[in-house]
Amino acid sequence: MGRFRNSHNWDEFRWERELRRDERRINLYFAELASCLDLPGEEDIIAGLISEETEPVASAAGKGTDVLRGWSYLAPRDEEQDYDDDPVPARRSEQAVINQLDSLAARWNMIWVGMLRPEYTPAGLSIGCAWARLLARMADFADADEAADRGLKITLGKRTLADINELAEALKYAANYHKDLRAQVKDLLEPLSRVRDRVVTLLCRVERRDGI
Repeated sequence: MGRFRNSHNWDEFRWERELRRDERRINLYFAELASCLDLPGEEDIIAGLISEETEPVASAAGKGTDVLRGWSYLAPRDEEQDYDDDPVPARRSEQAVINQLDSLAARWNMIWVGMLRPEYTPAGLSIGCAWARLLARMADFADADEAADRGLKITLGKRTLADINELAEALKYAANYHKDLRAQVKDLLEPLSRVRDRVVTLLCRVERRDGI
């Protein structure tokens, strides 16, 4: 989240507004990418199209691809930390949730790929993407420094819960549409519900320390 500058005093509502704007830019980028792919200066073209419809990102400066550089997930990052030996109980709990979500996502991918039926492809891909987004969101929640930016951590926690709810609804829809998925979806929904309860507990701890 280093692409957001001057954000130290933002509350969760300001963070929510900024994240919505940021995701709109990302959605616009991928919406335009197919039509600009392999064109000379494709990044500059897409940046121009995005800047016509959105405000500049909070940390971006300059013109052209600098507009994209502020939120690029391909930008250099610090080395990933190994939290297995981290003595902070909250960090261990957050990492345990990430590990469980990773296992559930792998199970879903094995289910739909193993069926090898073309009609499962749209549901399989879309739900696979939903698992990936949830994993990324939970990782952001775990990485957010509560002491430095509690508002961001609360916002990401609430977003994680929203993503879990959305994924659960997508799984239920897939099970209703493809009846032979019902047993497998049930086996995923039960642990996903337990994950949701764990995230609620983690978020409540942050909110209580914030005096909410």
